[in-house]
Amino acid sequence: MRKTEIETLLKTMLRTLLKTVLEALRPPSTSLCRALIAASCVLCSASAAHADEVRLPLSTYQEAEDRLDALKAASIDQGHEEGATAVIAAAHYVGRVEKGHLRLTATFSAHLPAVRGYKTVPLLGQDAVILSAKQGTESIALMIRDGMWVWPTAKNGDATIQIEFLTAPTGPRGSVEYRFGIAETSVTDLRIFFPQKDLSPVVTGAVVTERREVTGGIELHAVLPPIAGIHIVGFHEVDDSLAASKAQLYGQTMNLVSVSDDALEVFSVISYAILYAPTKHFEIEIPSGYEILSADGQGAFRYTITTQEGRTTLHGETADGIRQRYEISLRLRRALAATESELRVPIPKLQGVERDSGTLAIEAPGRLSVERAEGDGLMKIDARELPDAILASSVSPVTQAFRYASPPGIATIWIGRYPEKTLATSSVDRLEMSTVATRDGERMTQMTFELRNNLRQHLALTVPEGAEIKSATLDDAPIKLSRDATGRVLVPLVRSRVRAGRLMPLRIRMVVSTKSDRFGLVGSQHFAVPRVDIPISSLSWSIHLPTSLAHSAFDTGVSNESIVRDASWFQPPPAPYDALDQHNANWTEVQAQDVGNLAGSMADSDTSATHQQGSVSGTVPVRLRTPARAPEITYRRFWIEADEPIEGSIYYVHRSFQALGQAGLALCIFLLLALAPLRLKSPTSTRVVVATASIVLIACFGWPVWLLLAILALSFVAWRRGWFKAAKKRVHARWVSTIHDGQAYALAIAHRLTEDFSQRRSRSVAWAILAPIASVAWITFKVMLLTLMLSILMGQLASLRWILPSRLP
Repeated sequence: MRKTEIETLLKTMLRTLLKTVLEALRPPSTSLCRALIAASCVLCSASAAHADEVRLPLSTYQEAEDRLDALKAASIDQGHEEGATAVIAAAHYVGRVEKGHLRLTATFSAHLPAVRGYKTVPLLGQDAVILSAKQGTESIALMIRDGMWVWPTAKNGDATIQIEFLTAPTGPRGSVEYRFGIAETSVTDLRIFFPQKDLSPVVTGAVVTERREVTGGIELHAVLPPIAGIHIVGFHEVDDSLAASKAQLYGQTMNLVSVSDDALEVFSVISYAILYAPTKHFEIEIPSGYEILSADGQGAFRYTITTQEGRTTLHGETADGIRQRYEISLRLRRALAATESELRVPIPKLQGVERDSGTLAIEAPGRLSVERAEGDGLMKIDARELPDAILASSVSPVTQAFRYASPPGIATIWIGRYPEKTLATSSVDRLEMSTVATRDGERMTQMTFELRNNLRQHLALTVPEGAEIKSATLDDAPIKLSRDATGRVLVPLVRSRVRAGRLMPLRIRMVVSTKSDRFGLVGSQHFAVPRVDIPISSLSWSIHLPTSLAHSAFDTGVSNESIVRDASWFQPPPAPYDALDQHNANWTEVQAQDVGNLAGSMADSDTSATHQQGSVSGTVPVRLRTPARAPEITYRRFWIEADEPIEGSIYYVHRSFQALGQAGLALCIFLLLALAPLRLKSPTSTRVVVATASIVLIACFGWPVWLLLAILALSFVAWRRGWFKAAKKRVHARWVSTIHDGQAYALAIAHRLTEDFSQRRSRSVAWAILAPIASVAWITFKVMLLTLMLSILMGQLASLRWILPSRLP
């Protein structure tokens, strides 16, 4: 291999390595340093040789090349995974001084990594006044983020960005001094023309600085290392003509529109860049129909409002002239009607500025939604492209975002309103009810409320017609009830005590008396309790009926619900249901009194109609006894809405009627058996079906009373038909024949299985084996059925007291 070929290959390798380093934009790793050292050693060896040819081990060359390829691939992959930011390889600044201000055109060579989403390319410090920005021939929009002008983009690959901007002079009077921030780049080149020949400009931190006189002034050329800002200093008296120059203003506005239920508010932050001369006057056109809530700025800012030809203008003024930058914040408000759905939002316009650009963000806190928005001169952007100041000021997510490069027209917003849903401020944790009904139609219901209260003063109850509250207590202390204008009963509440950071439950107990129709032999009854004005989390209701009644299921329109298990968030699980039951069992009334006497005393103590409407008596606890052997209906439900009726119905029948019905059914079976033929000529399969149907019938209607009569009827039929005598004869004959036949069968079994087997192939061997088993199974089934009937008969004998005449109404 010749020397020239080796040098060409090594230069190519080093060029590739340098590009990899620039793309990675991070300090070189250990492997990268080793590759650089190896490549440098190879290059030095090749350069040190003076012969036409040089010998190089092929393994060394291949190892260096493979290592460089691996490093390049790893660097690219790492950039994809970590979402590497854009890399600016070089920046060139060319411009001149005009009217004492520095006007530059910056050209950036950037590489945008192939990552998903938006990338931000930092370009210049926010002190620069941007005149134009292009990527190739396409205009681009810049935004301020972290003190820098950045370009948000989703593009990938290489890009050339060209920006024209202005920067104002700084420093004390008598100097030409410029300072502006830049993005750090590997190559930074600066060329500036000063229209004065007696200057000595110096660029701070420059590696190379070159000044030369040209026609009409001095040209400064400097090369800078990676640096975060450019600082140019040159001492000379400022020309008096510059002091008389007129200020030029460039405006950048950030607008946040907040749409609420009853108002539309516009919050604007206006940033001015002031060039050529100081100024202390600022004019802003305010949209008509808006109220100015505030207008603030530094430097003893004050303002006046004028209206001319239907246009409202804010005239702001500071105490002293302002240089370089100034900010004014505005807050405007306009009332909205409840029916408005299309809103016109004029944006504040800056007067007397060279450029008026900015961003517009729209949010809708509350129950409103922004369906769409549009306007003249507005360009829709992604919300992530908005300045951080707008996102930090918003109280809800920004739904629409726009950018404008010139004073826009009127933005139109179409909004939608979500329906309101009133949330429950409190609820009853648990309601435990127990109702005792008598045969005369009187009902007593004990209601136990368990709830936590923090703000409510009363618990409102809507009492059903014909119901009366006999007593009420709050944590075992008697309380006095009252009524409101609508007739609802108001139960006074106190604030729950706090223990271990949690509100302790209050327990309210009431006894409600209701008068209904008397229980008859057959009919239905309707049960209802007072409605509550707040939701109920858990309801448990037990109803005790007279002992002489049989009843149907409790029909409320909502099926009975059951709890699966307890769950809670950041709190211990709730107490089990047995806890309240135990508390109710241990509850000792202050005074026990007959219900009738209590009602009479209450009537005597309150006789005026006005008092009856204004309050509800009944502060003395009433004892409610539950019959020990009464039929009980239990109903449980979870989450009942506020003011939802709590009621249900049952169907009942007197147990004597039930017994008569069972006896009539037994009589029908008796007649069917008595009129049955003497012998059943149906095959065995039919008898099995009849027996199975009888068992199913007994299972469906199997009350012991009629089953006893059915067994007696069957026994009577068997006696009349002579089945018992015939059975005795059959058993004796069967016993004798079984012994005789068994002996013969045992002797002949071998013969039938050997000699006659081949002659009787038409007969099924399976049937010959399974037939005895089937016979034994049938006999066993009949014995089990007889045993079951006898056990049911014994149980029925113990329950015959239900049909005694003393139980009849």
